[in-house]
Amino acid sequence: MRTTLSIKLKIVFLTGLCLLLCLAAVITANLYQMKHTDQMVGQRSSALLEDTACLQLTTSGAVQRQLIEKKFSDALLLGREFNRQMLALRNRIGNDRMDEAEGRKEMIEQSRNMLTAHPELLGLFVTFEPDALGGNDASFVGKAALGSNDKGRFSSYWSQADPSQPEYAVYPEELFSRTTPDASGTPYNYWYTCVLKTRTQCLTSPYHDLLNGQGVTLISMAIPMLEAGNVIGMSVVDINISDLQSQSRELATGLYGAQAVVSIISNTGVVAAKSNDDTASGKNGAEVWAGSNNTYSATNFPSQPDATRQGDHYQLLVPFSPVPGNAAWAIKIDVPWDVLMLPARTLAEVLTEQRQATTLNVVLLGGVLAVIGLALITWSIRSALAPLQSITRMVREIAVGDGDLTQRVNYPRQDELGLLTGWLNRFLDKLHPIIRDIQQTSLQTRQAARQASHLASHAQARLLQQAGEVDQVATASNEMAATAHEVARSTASAAQAAQDTDQAASRARTEVDRATHTIETLASEMNDSMVRVESLASSSAKISDVLDVIRSIAEQTNLLALNAAIEAARAGEAGRGFAVVADEVRSLARRTQESVIESQQVIELLQDNTRTVVSAMHNSQDLTTLSVEEVRKAVESLKEISNAVGLINEMNVQIATATEEQSAVAEEINANVNAIRDLSQTLSEGGLQSSQLSESLDGLAHDLSCKTLQFRV
Repeated sequence: MRTTLSIKLKIVFLTGLCLLLCLAAVITANLYQMKHTDQMVGQRSSALLEDTACLQLTTSGAVQRQLIEKKFSDALLLGREFNRQMLALRNRIGNDRMDEAEGRKEMIEQSRNMLTAHPELLGLFVTFEPDALGGNDASFVGKAALGSNDKGRFSSYWSQADPSQPEYAVYPEELFSRTTPDASGTPYNYWYTCVLKTRTQCLTSPYHDLLNGQGVTLISMAIPMLEAGNVIGMSVVDINISDLQSQSRELATGLYGAQAVVSIISNTGVVAAKSNDDTASGKNGAEVWAGSNNTYSATNFPSQPDATRQGDHYQLLVPFSPVPGNAAWAIKIDVPWDVLMLPARTLAEVLTEQRQATTLNVVLLGGVLAVIGLALITWSIRSALAPLQSITRMVREIAVGDGDLTQRVNYPRQDELGLLTGWLNRFLDKLHPIIRDIQQTSLQTRQAARQASHLASHAQARLLQQAGEVDQVATASNEMAATAHEVARSTASAAQAAQDTDQAASRARTEVDRATHTIETLASEMNDSMVRVESLASSSAKISDVLDVIRSIAEQTNLLALNAAIEAARAGEAGRGFAVVADEVRSLARRTQESVIESQQVIELLQDNTRTVVSAMHNSQDLTTLSVEEVRKAVESLKEISNAVGLINEMNVQIATATEEQSAVAEEINANVNAIRDLSQTLSEGGLQSSQLSESLDGLAHDLSCKTLQFRV
């Protein structure tokens, strides 16, 4: 069953379908690009958050490390100063400038004065190797008042859990050889054997002890007294590490809304402080983190700050050496992964909400644009086909109406329909005088037929002789008339084919206009995408500016640390501890600069990729412009088709001319008929037949006149 849809409805349907498909494709591509952009932003923001967290935690760990190193450095400097005092008294005893008993009393008194002058310390112990003080330990066996133990060795110990009430004790000889392990498995006399073995200062693991009846957590630092490279004695400084717990808690409070946990671990794996657990100090790390597969000790600590994700939390280990020459300790900072990634999740949720809102807006806008586009297309097609409807009405009126050949189509525009109406008007201009001449000729023919009938009554006998020839002439005239009608029908078919061709060219031009509009829309969308990509490049440049500020701050910190080191060097021995701190600050500033450089490289890579995308979109825009030019060439081709249709109309004119020539041949036949009539004059029998022929010719002329009168000229 053939469709009954009009050309206008077909064009509107196909154009609207293409418009909807193009809008759907553009909206789908836009939504996909937005989703891909959201995923990329989420990944980049997570990586940036992790890098920022690593830098922030490393900086915080470095601050905590400096506080701890300063605490132990101060204790080390105090112990060395105390050792110099003890060695000075020993030298006086050895040079017989002081009695050994008096010298031992003086050492006890100076120990007490040194301890009470530094309330931050819990205890101060001093001892010499057997017979290393005056060579006469046997004379002081059991004399605790002179600092001598059960073997006569000088082993004086002052403690002050309460600075206002220092207590005095003498270490028995048994303690020097006790090997009972502590929480880390280290022997009790490690502080003594380590100094003898290494001939340098040694730190014990954090441990619990009772001082003046009070439980405390402390660390003991043993500092050797050397003579000719040999250990002749040592002092032991008991350092209160309860402030490490408060420092860790304070640092944790300032990190990620107090969600972080800061721990300080000794080289043996014993916990010195844990911000969220006051009872962890002095315990082994394997006990504190029983559910962890990690083993914390100096052999497992990294050489540089190391940040890793451990299950559901983010962990940073900052190694440091509290005392030069000793095994590394570590500051362990743990942050819940969900807390660390909270800004990234918040950003992802915001992007998702924006994408959903944008999706709704794009779909609504696409629907509005589709409705507007369909309305414009319908109006354009209706306007373009209006002259064609006028032509259809006019031809229908000529065919089924009164045949008014005076009508003309008024279409002033010079497009394809303008050409069609122009050639149709020219055809009517030529057909109009032809029909008018045929009407006049039919009237003249009827007059001639009447005259012939009158003459035929006088020449019936002669006309009878030519009756057969007249019949043949009539037959030939009929065949010639039929041929003329066939030519007329062929000419009408050719005109209809030319009209169909012109309509097809019009539809093709409409399709080309729609494609041009679609390509221009695509170019507009690409311009919008290029603006968003350039905005991303601008944001990357702003991040580079922020990194430049951080790098400038690191350079100023490095310069200040260098100036501090110079001032510490000028201060000599008293500024040595400050020089260590300055070196650490410079190291931190240098690492900060290196981190900024690495971040700058990442940003530059992002900017390079962004520029590549912008370049690719520029190329796509150039290709779109080229497509528009190709479509314009297609329009020119359609104009050539219209010219070809005009050529066909000219050929129809030539056919009409040939029809006129055939009419001339008919006139020659009429001349032959006249010759036959002259011969018939000699035949009396042909008069009757001539009369009948005249009557018949009169009837034919009457019929021809009636038919031509159907056309109004």
